[in-house]
Amino acid sequence: MTYHAELSADGSLPLPEELVRALGLMPGDRVSVDRSGSAIVVRRDDGRDAAIDRLRETMKGYSVDRFLAERRADWGE
Repeated sequence: MTYHAELSADGSLPLPEELVRALGLMPGDRVSVDRSGSAIVVRRDDGRDAAIDRLRETMKGYSVDRFLAERRADWGE
């Protein structure tokens, strides 16, 4: 499928909303941009960085002490 975007005055190229949804991109996700001759290839970057960032966000405020307290409760201690 072909998507269309317009280069802004500052040189940035916003991705079309339909493409963002199709790729399942979320704010903060990374994409890779490659050049192939006169073509630009944009790929979802499924590398560890995005996964680690999501994990960090999920675990924010979750401490080792809280984890151990929950495990003790699970173990009946």
